[in-house]
Amino acid sequence: MRAFSYILGYSSALLACLPTCLAAPYQRTSVGLYDGAPVSTVFQLDRNQTWFENLVVQRNGSILATRIDVPELWSIDPATKNGTSSQGTGSLLYKFPNATSLLGIAELEKDVFAIVSGNLSLPSTISTPGSYKIWTIDLTGEKPHAKLLAPVPGGVFLDGLVKFSDDLLLTTDAGKGVIWRVNTTTGESSQVLSHPSMKPADGQPILVGVNGLKVQNGYIYYTSTTQEVFARFPVDENATPTGPIEVITSGFTFDDFALADDGTAYLSTNPQNQLLRISPEGKVRLIAGSQVTKAVAGSTAVAFANDEQSILYVSTSGASVEPVFCKTVEPAKIVVVKLRGVS
Repeated sequence: MRAFSYILGYSSALLACLPTCLAAPYQRTSVGLYDGAPVSTVFQLDRNQTWFENLVVQRNGSILATRIDVPELWSIDPATKNGTSSQGTGSLLYKFPNATSLLGIAELEKDVFAIVSGNLSLPSTISTPGSYKIWTIDLTGEKPHAKLLAPVPGGVFLDGLVKFSDDLLLTTDAGKGVIWRVNTTTGESSQVLSHPSMKPADGQPILVGVNGLKVQNGYIYYTSTTQEVFARFPVDENATPTGPIEVITSGFTFDDFALADDGTAYLSTNPQNQLLRISPEGKVRLIAGSQVTKAVAGSTAVAFANDEQSILYVSTSGASVEPVFCKTVEPAKIVVVKLRGVS
């Protein structure tokens, strides 16, 4: 899995420029051939060096997206709620205080969401330990209402966020290499698990370890970006591990992901500018993008747009980490990917 082979026969121009790219140390792994899922832009910001970090789809079909370059939550309204139109609108919904960045977001109940804020410097991705907090934002009224849920003083670089139960949230710490458990009633935080696969890898240009996070059928699934791992482990009702970590696949710079009901995962690969599909058995298939296109350039997070799980939304950083052709960046965007007919 660790061979330096390039997906779909990258052009000689890309091969020539790779040694000078910021993320050149990242290894590349071959995947299955693909025909390409249809991709279109739903909404795009108006300047470069912007970054949508995470997203969640509201029950009315609108998208909430966090920004890592500023502490802002954006609301994006696709022109249609079923992904059939590429033209949507977006606007700033809420700006959070005393932070430079927003990261993970998770639904707690209808129109109430938890969000991670903290201080993260771009483009260096240098985090300020102890700056991370979890907020709630209530969208049930006429105006958004945000309140602090819990600081996580031991956090180094909180990122992914997921609801585990009515009174427990889980969040990844990409800098410390651990998963935290946060009690939504008491505000107390404690470590669920630390593992070598969750640590930032040595010798990489950006030190990001455990990143994306999901819970399904008694397992916690996670990605570890510079370790290039997608894995899971079983837990009990308190999110305490009950068995060993199982690596599903490796060899890609996984960021965040969406997990289908059957265990199929759709993963973003930020510096590799791709969207991948991983079967429960670990088979990898390229669904959209490449390092020579802007289709999902700088893919950061993935969410299903509908109950049929046939349409995905993907947020991007505009290839800020690894530019397309080593030189092309664009404003952050939200794209829609249609999976119907993709084998």
